[in-house]
Amino acid sequence: MTTFATSGSTKKYAARFASRAATGHFREQQGLLLSSIGIGTYLGEPDARTDQSYTDAIVAAVEAGANVIDSAINYRFQRSERSVRAALEELGRRGFAREDDFIVDLHKLR
Repeated sequence: MTTFATSGSTKKYAARFASRAATGHFREQQGLLLSSIGIGTYLGEPDARTDQSYTDAIVAAVEAGANVIDSAINYRFQRSERSVRAALEELGRRGFAREDDFIVDLHKLR
């Protein structure tokens, strides 16, 4: 599994939604096509129920056309990153590539 989003894969991902996404939904940033809306994984209890809820929400978001996922090692005691991993594994089984999604720690961008 590649560990980062790629230009070609994000373009292919955006093409999946060409007939459904609003004009301008995908925007180019540093050679990647990224959705104008993403999903964050910051809040919630550090428990199995919240883990599963995040995994399900990430899968639903990516299947709906959002390929920006915010996560960080300190979110929910690293449980958020594990939920992201579980979601990526499920998305792989559903035909999505890891390279489609841009995973970012927004705290590091400040």
